[in-house]
Amino acid sequence: MITVTYGDRWAFLSQLLAFAAAQSAVRRVVVVDNNSAQPVERLVEQAGHGHFVTVLTESRNSGSAAAFGKALRYVVEQGDSGFVYLLDDDNLPEPDAIRKLLERTASMAPGDVLLSLRKNRQYLMDAVNHRQNLRYRLNAFCGNEIWSSIGRRIGLSRPAPKTPLPVGVDIESDFAPYGGMLFSADLPRRVGYPNADYFVYADDYEYVCRIRAAGGIVRLCPDSVIADLEEVWFDADRNGEGVPAWFSPSSTDFRVFYSVRNRVALERAWLVTRPVPYFAGGFVFVLMQAIKALRCGVQPKFMWHRLKLLWRATKSGWQGHLGEARL
Repeated sequence: MITVTYGDRWAFLSQLLAFAAAQSAVRRVVVVDNNSAQPVERLVEQAGHGHFVTVLTESRNSGSAAAFGKALRYVVEQGDSGFVYLLDDDNLPEPDAIRKLLERTASMAPGDVLLSLRKNRQYLMDAVNHRQNLRYRLNAFCGNEIWSSIGRRIGLSRPAPKTPLPVGVDIESDFAPYGGMLFSADLPRRVGYPNADYFVYADDYEYVCRIRAAGGIVRLCPDSVIADLEEVWFDADRNGEGVPAWFSPSSTDFRVFYSVRNRVALERAWLVTRPVPYFAGGFVFVLMQAIKALRCGVQPKFMWHRLKLLWRATKSGWQGHLGEARL
């Protein structure tokens, strides 16, 4: 099992480690301490987990991609066999979550990935509720297929009919978060490691793109369930604001910039075949989000600040300027 922690998050991590200690299938936990505010290695020892938890300490927060990459390199260098289960430090799997995944490993190809269901990720829940495979949409700015949405609203188009998957069949997905991914410990030898240039956000999606390009299949397993101890920042409606996350004062510039920049970079590399409708759709989507934010009371001065940040993030992503940026 691998996880990454940072800041002041021992309250989350301690619950995850307690879960791991109760799982006979977990032989080792690798924790990357991304310059936490708390002494993670000492807290692990005090909690009695030192015998099966290895803490790799970073002197600075190197980002999720570099941290997960560091842990995977450690696993490969140690010659570990079997499977690796990636989790965020605020993930708490249900007691049988790992068992449900391991029951499926006999039918896995070496380059495949199994994915637990995180109920706070609406796109995963939608796929499960509708029994539909999750596919990327080409030329959709940050995943938002605005033209099809507008066409359906004004009656010019209808969604293509889809046949639901049979009950009991796992759902294939073109993308997946790190938290909940299980794969062979040998997989990094086949596809490499997470791209540290992505720093934070979309690095997990980029890694899955490479896995799939190498012939791997990602299967979402609805009966292997993870609870998230912290709500996602980009779900403003769930957090009770109603303000689109990109324009919410509670969303930091850091999160908005890197999430948009990295998603644009990912889409240009893998998903954009027609730049004009891609950017035109992005313009319309951002405009609609801005109007909604104004109606929710966001101040115009702050709105202008965020619009400039979004433009900078989009431009940087399209030009491939990744890594850490000065905000």
